[in-house]
Amino acid sequence: MKYRISILWLLFSLCLSAQDTQKFVAFGSNPTQGHKKIIEDIAKATTFDETYTATQKLLDYHKMVGNTDSVIVYGKALYRQLNNHPNHKRFAETANYIAEANINKGLFDDALQWYLKGVDHANKQTDKNYYYANNIGVALSKYIKGKNEESKEIIQECIHKTTDLKIKNKAYFYYGHILFSENNTKEAQKYLNKALAYYTKTKARKDALKTELILARILEHNRQEQEALTSYLTIYNTAFQNNFFDLYVTSAVDIGRIFTKKQDYDNAGKILHTTYVNAMEWENLEAQKKTMEALLSVFLKSEDYSNAYAISSRLRRLDEDIADNQNKAYVDELEIKYDTLKQEQELKNQRLQKQYLLIGFIIILIPLIALFYTYYQKLQAQSALNKTMKQVNDEKIATLLKTQELELIKATVEGEEKERNRIAQELHDSIGGNLASIKMQLSSDNQKHIIKQVDETYHQVRDLSHNLTTEKIRKNSFSQLLSAYVQNIKKASKQEIYLELYPEWAINALDNTLKTELFKIIQELITNTLKHANAKEITIQLTKLEDSLKLLYEDDGIGFDTHNIQEGIGLKNIKERLKTIDGTLHIDSHKYRGTIIDIDVSLT
Repeated sequence: MKYRISILWLLFSLCLSAQDTQKFVAFGSNPTQGHKKIIEDIAKATTFDETYTATQKLLDYHKMVGNTDSVIVYGKALYRQLNNHPNHKRFAETANYIAEANINKGLFDDALQWYLKGVDHANKQTDKNYYYANNIGVALSKYIKGKNEESKEIIQECIHKTTDLKIKNKAYFYYGHILFSENNTKEAQKYLNKALAYYTKTKARKDALKTELILARILEHNRQEQEALTSYLTIYNTAFQNNFFDLYVTSAVDIGRIFTKKQDYDNAGKILHTTYVNAMEWENLEAQKKTMEALLSVFLKSEDYSNAYAISSRLRRLDEDIADNQNKAYVDELEIKYDTLKQEQELKNQRLQKQYLLIGFIIILIPLIALFYTYYQKLQAQSALNKTMKQVNDEKIATLLKTQELELIKATVEGEEKERNRIAQELHDSIGGNLASIKMQLSSDNQKHIIKQVDETYHQVRDLSHNLTTEKIRKNSFSQLLSAYVQNIKKASKQEIYLELYPEWAINALDNTLKTELFKIIQELITNTLKHANAKEITIQLTKLEDSLKLLYEDDGIGFDTHNIQEGIGLKNIKERLKTIDGTLHIDSHKYRGTIIDIDVSLT
């Protein structure tokens, strides 16, 4: 803590003494703390698939903000879990996460080891894109070790063979990076610009910024320092806005280097000081070391040897802290490996116990199965005998029921015939006579319409008396009969009634019995509307389809609650008529929103 305070005071003094300096942004608090929602999702996961998906989101988050240590820790934990849920695709993906984090941390041997694991797993499944993704990492490791030609060959193979655009453009990026290291800046810019165009199009902000950073270094290499500084500053501010911690630190070091070249030591010290304070706040030793090395260069160039000595002392302590952390991480990893090995041995012992139990259970089970099988055969024989006896009894009962059914049908037909004759006689002798008398009494010029209605009713009653079949339906066009009926209703009431028959010729060609029932149903529907609905408009659509007939009846009346409907005589009559013609009824109505009645009649 004492050393931290002294360094902070030193850098604060540097900041206060700066004249004509630029302003640089700082996070103020750690922007790279773990995403709480993702951590909660991992804790709530009930299956490994859910755990894997949530952990992958966490790895992407830490990768985005530049938390390489977190990516390695969570990545290795996920890789160990995969041993209990083997999946080569997921092994390859997870190995790639860990390897990239090791590359960014500078642990190149570890990175190569994980990339090779990823390649091995990728070769064991069909999707070769994971093979190319990890092979690019292998190429990068070879480049870092100075094997440029081998590295370029591997990357070129990935460019030509992968079908995944993300992997292809990642290969463009690294190929451009290698070409730049060989001072082939023109070709490097060509590949980097390809990658940048893709990252810009797909809104991959961090990948785009990483590419722009290399392009800015090419400008600096070509002595276009002002253009390079402008690009570095843009990258620095954009990284700040998007919480890309690693790019924020890297671009700050690049800006400090440009200012140092320009001998603008005040601005160089200020931006590196700001970055170092943040790195200390976040307890990121790697970032502290990077900024401290850059600050040391500034102090040496400005011949501020006192501060240079203080920085170099702090650098030595940082190296010791980093080494201690690495040793602790190595010990922790060994402990985890020991625990994992111990768990695997316990699992192996448990599996052996289960196998022994299974063998003993099978030995006991075989005689039981033989016993049950014998018993089952006896049950089957008894069941077959019972089934035969049941069939004989069912046939006797069916014969008896058939005889009774025929007698019942005969009695029903005779009863219906007697009732029909009685109704016909009654209609003819009483109601028919009364209507004829009314017609004669109303015979005057100003009451012709009423006479016509009464006359129509008289003929309908007469038709009922002749076997209860409407004579007009047999002798006239059905469409004209319906139209005439609708017109008569319109004249006698205030309602607008619209009648649509399609196709008219097919409607007219229907069976007389069907037409009679349809006519009666339409009469009943109109009567109900006139009596109860208080409607202004009625629409009737009768359509002949390929093997069915559809009647759609709609009014704009007051409607009713279909859940509390009480069936009157009219609705019961309609349903009874529909039974005789194999029809179905659906009512859609709401209070104050009208009524729609949909009737379907099968013609097959």
